[in-house]
Formats: sequence, structure tokens, C-alpha cells
Amino acid sequence: MKTITIFLVILLSISSFATPDNVESTCENFDQPLNGGYCIHKPKTNSSNDIVYYLHGGGGSEFTWQENWYYTSQIRTEWNKKGVQVPTVVSISFGESWLLAKQNESPYSGLFEVFTSKVIPMIEQSLGGLKGRRIVFGESMGGFNSIQLSLKTALFDKAGILCSPMAELSPFGTKQEVQRHIEKSSAWQYYKSHDPNAVINSVDSIIQLTKAFYPTKEAWSSSDPMKLAINSTSLSTEMYVAVGFYDRFAAYEGNEIFVGYLMSNGFKVDWRPQWGGHCAVDIPSLATFLVN
Repeated sequence: MKTITIFLVILLSISSFATPDNVESTCENFDQPLNGGYCIHKPKTNSSNDIVYYLHGGGGSEFTWQENWYYTSQIRTEWNKKGVQVPTVVSISFGESWLLAKQNESPYSGLFEVFTSKVIPMIEQSLGGLKGRRIVFGESMGGFNSIQLSLKTALFDKAGILCSPMAELSPFGTKQEVQRHIEKSSAWQYYKSHDPNAVINSVDSIIQLTKAFYPTKEAWSSSDPMKLAINSTSLSTEMYVAVGFYDRFAAYEGNEIFVGYLMSNGFKVDWRPQWGGHCAVDIPSLATFLVN
């Protein structure tokens, strides 16, 4: 990022508490100029050696993982119900909206380097080092960020990509190209008769967010999920990809193409298309993927 030269974590606010699922959670804020912070959720008993990094969607925070009325609570319930060994979950946030863009012309970029070279080593050192697998997953914006981490590095054994907005269409496409993209989507067929703006506005919002972090075609090209799926050599990373058929970001078709590219490139992929809207997820299979 523009003003980042030294990365420090200051204990501006610390909370430590036991959650109902027998997990000790500790949360800390990042020092400025970084927004947000992170929470470490460590099982008291029946723990595995794995570390799962959870990346929230737009509007979330480092506290999203422990919310009782979000799909993440269903994952925790599934783990408890099955009596599996539970990983340490690290939930990370740099604010409500952020993309893990490598340093480029945008003043918001550089979080990729911060995450991979500063945040991960700092957190794992505090945990006594990585003794098992390193896993990443997230929904929507967090799904996109999980793609960046899993396909640009060899750091992760598994990656869960949930309802990530993606398409073969560039965010720098013309208005006509964007409109054609929308009208070809299953989301448009679902919403067009009663709420067409749900798709139009959602697609526009993700285009604007993407351009804020990738201001040029060149910057975007190196982070385009489609190109990463075709060119990545991180074949040892197992992938889980889920998306709803009428996801309002017109994301279903893009995810299906993305999975095809991954499989053609030799990746092991658990493809979970869902009948549902944005971030429809099959909880049992996702919960199993994260611990098996």
C-alpha cells in the first residue's frame, strides 16, 4: 500500500472469550495505516494441527466467523455434530471492502504482499508455527481473495471459493459488453421480471470495486481468475467451488467456466453448484472439505 513501509501490530483492542463451541477466541486490531484486524479461534479440546484462514465477504469484518446467525455458525455446528478434530480458524479483515491486489498504481493496492509476507508469518509465529495444513476459504469478496492466495502462491493445501463474482468479461468492458453479459446469465432470467436492478446494480458494484484496486487493464490481467485458473502451477492445492444458479452478481456461468479451466489444468476440484442466490452453500460438504 502507498503508506506501508513497516508492518506492526499494536494491541489497540484485545478481546478474549470462550465461545459456545468450546473455542477460545482472541481478537486484535491492526495498527494504522491498515484498517481492521484479526481473530484467532483456537479449540480448547479435540483440535487438529491445521490452520484455516477465513476471509469475509463485503460488509463483514474479522468478527464475522463467530456470528451466530451466519453460515459460518452452521459450519461450526456441523463440526461439533460430527465430532471431528477442529482446526484453528483465523479470521482476517482489512475493512468492509478490500481485495488482495499486488502493489500497482492504486493507493489501495499492496494488501497481497502484506497478507502473505507479514500477516501469515506473524500469526503463525504466535501459534508456535504451522504444524499441519494451511487452508483458506471465503465467500463473495472473500472468495475472490481466496483465489488470489491459492492460485498465486503455493502456500495453501486447500482453498474454498464460495460465490466469487467472476466472469470472462473484463471489468474494463464496454457498457454494451456488460449488458450482454448480464442478459446471458441465469441470474438475469430469474430476476428480470420482478427485480432486474438486483443484477444490474450488483454487477456494477463489483466492477467499481475491482477498478478501485486494479485501475488498469494491465493490473487486472495478472489477477483475472480465469487466467489464473489456466496458468497457475499450484496443482497441489485442492479446490472447493460453490455458487448459486441465480447469484445476483451474474456469477454462476463464470464460476462454471472457472472450474472447467481448473480441471483442465489438472486441479482436484469439488464443484458444488447450488440452486439459490448469492452465496448459496452446501454446509455439510463445505464443513467436511475444510477438515478432511
